[in-house]
Amino acid sequence: MATDSTPKRSLRESLARLVSAPDRALRSTTSVLDSLSFPIAVVDRRGKILIVNKYWTQPVWRTGLLDDIPPGPGADYLESCRRAAAAGLLPASESLRRIPGVCDGTIPSSEQFDYPSPSPGDERWFSITFTPLAERGGAVITIKDISELRRIEPSLQENERLRLISGNVPVMIWMAAADKRFVYFNRQWLEFTGRQPDQELDNGWMEGIHPDDQASFRKAFSEAFEKRRTFRLEYRLRCSNGDFRWVLNTGTPLFKANGEFAGFVGSCMDTTDQRVTEETLVDLSGRLINAQEEERNRLARELHDNLSQKMALLAIEIEQLTQLPSHPGDAVSAGLRGLLDNVQELSSEIHRMSYALHPSSLDRLGLAAATLSLCREASSHQSLQVQCAFENIPDILPRDVALCLYRVIQESLQNIIKHSGACTATVELHGSPSEIRLRITDEGVGFEPDSGVRKPGLGLLSMRERLRFVGGTISIDSQLLHGTQINVVVPLHR
Repeated sequence: MATDSTPKRSLRESLARLVSAPDRALRSTTSVLDSLSFPIAVVDRRGKILIVNKYWTQPVWRTGLLDDIPPGPGADYLESCRRAAAAGLLPASESLRRIPGVCDGTIPSSEQFDYPSPSPGDERWFSITFTPLAERGGAVITIKDISELRRIEPSLQENERLRLISGNVPVMIWMAAADKRFVYFNRQWLEFTGRQPDQELDNGWMEGIHPDDQASFRKAFSEAFEKRRTFRLEYRLRCSNGDFRWVLNTGTPLFKANGEFAGFVGSCMDTTDQRVTEETLVDLSGRLINAQEEERNRLARELHDNLSQKMALLAIEIEQLTQLPSHPGDAVSAGLRGLLDNVQELSSEIHRMSYALHPSSLDRLGLAAATLSLCREASSHQSLQVQCAFENIPDILPRDVALCLYRVIQESLQNIIKHSGACTATVELHGSPSEIRLRITDEGVGFEPDSGVRKPGLGLLSMRERLRFVGGTISIDSQLLHGTQINVVVPLHR
């Protein structure tokens, strides 16, 4: 309102000059009062009106209290209040109880009260204030329409309770109005950012969002605001020491009792330490997997290059002995042949173990060839027929990606053989410049991944850890008696 921008001292001085020398001060005082956008009048110590502003003479604010007062100087304000009070108007009675003491100096401070409009069907509220004039007495009467304030007062009280609570919880809290303006940040937020409230209000706080994260936040916030739905977004926010820290921002729409949308309220939690811990665990998990694969590779080389070669040499020597003509008898020859069979079988088992520990074909021939060999082996040793399909698989893949996908296929086929009871399975690999997609399906007994009846096995946990290390994802679609489908996506550029 205009009164907030009018210097109080100049208004008080003008009114004082009016009382002491009305003829000389009338013109300057009138110009000051006319600039105010609410009714105002000045009365002397007897309650006679000395001056009114333009707004006082307009009928728009009249409420029945002053309808019979002539709109100009010389009217008896106190007498008008007496007549209105006798007619049963409560505002007039309240005015009559307060203004005489203000005018004659008995009450040295301002008197104020609020009252509803006495006119039927007029749902308005007014606030009337009597401010004493020093020295010769009298009062300044101001009347303000506070209807809007009364309407939003319950919301203000509710917001005040929210502010009281939010100022004492150990999380950062913010509020946005229905027009998307941010109107509140609690103490924890201000301590985190090291900024003042006026710096954060409206959209000022967004200056603290990391430049690389601003677009994603604005998009997520705007979409949630338009659709009136909760959002959760993690981004970097500048803290009081100038560093950027990761925060998780959760916003929830607010609605009034009548269902009207009132804005958003949200909270932020510092997740930097949690992210560092997770990244450390991922790194540790990756290094453990690498160490495991290196140890497998070493054992596979020793089995293949040392024991397997020695077993092959022993088999050759036994075969040569069986071919000598000087054997004492058929029994000895038969025994040597049996020994040769056992050695050859043991050699094959060592070769199989070596390949299981580390598939040499994966390094020499690539993922597609190694997968085809794995599927053929599963089909030849078990009552399971595995079909393979490959599309756009590069001959050369990052070693960790190729090994991760191979192990996922290997573990999945073992699970199908052990648990599904399926007769057929399909392994599909599809490549693109940006990622590799793997899909493994069977028509076995299936299971309920989210039933919680049993904890996930070590095989599934191992697959998830391997994929997390290379930035991949896995999803399992399975139902009882309707088979299982495993979908894996691994990015090629990280």
